[in-house]
Amino acid sequence: MSLRDFAKLCGISHTHIDSIEKGVDPRTNKTVRPTVETLNKISLGAGISIKKLVDLSMDITSDEIPLIQSKEAKCKDLIEFLKQPEVLLDGKLLTEEDKAKIKASLKIIFHDVKQEKKREKS
Repeated sequence: MSLRDFAKLCGISHTHIDSIEKGVDPRTNKTVRPTVETLNKISLGAGISIKKLVDLSMDITSDEIPLIQSKEAKCKDLIEFLKQPEVLLDGKLLTEEDKAKIKASLKIIFHDVKQEKKREKS
């Protein structure tokens, strides 16, 4: 996943993500200290808890982050993911009603895909 794609998923600018990753804002040469809100957006985008995000930041280099993200993403159930209290879509927080509509849509789409696969086998 590109930095821009990940930033869009998190609802944060790609330049800010880059500064956080490097630890320094290139415009000011000042240390970057992300807020709890920013860490929350990053953890939601990555599909991991803030605690895991902080733990990972202590134990790995930035080169290892994409590998960990891809492993985490493979283990997520979409319906379970939508049960989280704060889920963003295009940087906007989803309401419970939004989540219910998305769940219903996913179930319909999944059913249609299964039916299509059955027809292809016949």
